Amino acid sequence: MGHILRGGGVGGVGARDDLTTVGISATMRPVSPNAKFHAEHRELIEAVQRLLQHMESLRWRLRSQNKISYGHYDDFTDRINSLTIYLKGAMLLAEYALYAPGLAVIRSAFEHQQIDRMMFRSDKRIPVETHAEIDKYSLPLYHILVNAPREKEGNGKIWNRWFREKILQKKMREEDIISEKEAVQMTKHYDFLCRYSHPDSSDVHLKREYDHCASELIILYVCQFSIWELQDFRAVTRINPVMDIEGWSDVEQDIRDACDHISHAWFPGQRPHDRDRYNKAISQIIDSDNQGRFNSIDFSSIRDDEIRYYDDPLQRLRKLHRSETDVVGTYRPPWLRTD
Repeated sequence: MGHILRGGGVGGVGARDDLTTVGISATMRPVSPNAKFHAEHRELIEAVQRLLQHMESLRWRLRSQNKISYGHYDDFTDRINSLTIYLKGAMLLAEYALYAPGLAVIRSAFEHQQIDRMMFRSDKRIPVETHAEIDKYSLPLYHILVNAPREKEGNGKIWNRWFREKILQKKMREEDIISEKEAVQMTKHYDFLCRYSHPDSSDVHLKREYDHCASELIILYVCQFSIWELQDFRAVTRINPVMDIEGWSDVEQDIRDACDHISHAWFPGQRPHDRDRYNKAISQIIDSDNQGRFNSIDFSSIRDDEIRYYDDPLQRLRKLHRSETDVVGTYRPPWLRTD
């Protein structure tokens, strides 16, 4: 498959002699990308690469319906390209089995994407003064906030007022950009990822060796954030001044394919997996005084709204790949792993 990012290794340094020259010890040198990473996640990686390519090419695919060029669309595509860099960085860290820092980068990408979502989907917009009637439009408030000059002492105040995760969730709920249920689910992911940005517990330690589930989780996040970013950008192009995206039908098809690849992740907006239904059936038995009446339960019949959302995406993913038999029956994963 080749590396996620082409070139001479991490940071552009390719040869071991170069690493020795700059004083990097053998224990600190980047290991070679594990072949298992590409072999075991081939289809998922290919889906991600297609989405990232779409994101990088958006600026050149925009077509103005009134033949007028608008500078704020350049700013929008700059934001998308910025997110692409974060996502590629996370993929590269996963490729080199650097999972903890990879998940820390994913948290930054999460914040980036949520700010972009407010920029692209919020109804809070500022009218732009123009001379031509045909050219009347407005700019998203969050576009102005992101691009506004600020002094150092003002950064914290602006962040706390507009960009903190809880503030973003609150504003998205107020505008029905996300549902209350999705807001709760997103907070679960944010809290999980914060453990890797602020590693104050040994619980977040991940060994520097190939880990199928840790690498898969990073790829799943990259895929989902790419899907959201493309969908959110498409939404803003439908607001005056309307822009067409050349080849959007191809983008939509790749989004649908990617959604199929990550449906088991149960991200906000998705449905729970059979493993989640199985876990719910087990919890019903634990909570029940009469365990026998659940012996013949069909766990696949448990409704979505009965299932509690998960707290730890990595732990859930590990369980999802394991077979298990209990009094409620047997869960057989579509992708069995024993590691």
